[in-house]
Amino acid sequence: MALDFFINFPIALAAMLVGWKVIEDDKPAESKEKVDYWGMVSLSISLLALMLSLDFVIDVGFRSPLVIGLFSASVMFFLVFAWVEPHTQSDPLIPSDVASNWRFFAIGVVTLLLSVTFVSMLLYIPQFLIKELSFSAVWSGAGLLPVMITYAVVSYIAGWLYESLGARLILAAAALFLGLGMFLLSGLIVHDRYLHLVPGMLSLGVGLGLYFPTITTTAVTVLGPARASLAAALIYMFQIIGGAIGLAMNTTVVAMAPELSEGIDRAFTINACLAAAALIVSLLFVKGDVSQKEKI
Repeated sequence: MALDFFINFPIALAAMLVGWKVIEDDKPAESKEKVDYWGMVSLSISLLALMLSLDFVIDVGFRSPLVIGLFSASVMFFLVFAWVEPHTQSDPLIPSDVASNWRFFAIGVVTLLLSVTFVSMLLYIPQFLIKELSFSAVWSGAGLLPVMITYAVVSYIAGWLYESLGARLILAAAALFLGLGMFLLSGLIVHDRYLHLVPGMLSLGVGLGLYFPTITTTAVTVLGPARASLAAALIYMFQIIGGAIGLAMNTTVVAMAPELSEGIDRAFTINACLAAAALIVSLLFVKGDVSQKEKI
């Protein structure tokens, strides 16, 4: 196990050296912005309490005072965060004009819902391959190649598709393919061959290839060039939050099932439903501009 993690060290070192040599020095100008410590602390505690409540559910059940208390604390600190942001003397994590921008809010909701899929796929498909199909650790990683290759190809053409079709249709298609992939893979309990998993993984690859390049571009477009860095940072924050909550939720669902295959089946079915919700939000609330060039 230690060797499995150690392999990340030379990869990270190589990336650091390449970045140091290739990326130009862009030291930012001095800024008078103040860090929103109250916002960071309240949001972090809220998320921590939520994930702990999901974790303890496995051992003590939903009706446990510990679980109810942690969930209540999560809600309370989130309300604190919501109150702090418009009243802070520092620069808020989410400025009021951004928080009231319903178009950006819709993009954030889509991000939260679809971020669950990517994390659960990375965790549970290799587990199924190892524990149910007797793959080695190396081959279980290689088993994700249909997702990754499809993702790389589709993400390469996603920019052209965005210019042609617009954000609404691309994000809706991403949610559709991700939901379809989760639905196809939710039948793992009856699959006994690797080839049975390939259609679902190909669908996930298409969805991810459409989703990741488009979501950030859409967020930046909504807030404008002056807020490009803020838009990208907030979308990344939504991705991390959605992935963390989704991982905790999926782990709880899988752990409470009598067998691994049945647990993955249930978790992936829930993920497919979340993707369906993202599809609805994309179609109803994401603005469908085809190209910024057409506005000039």
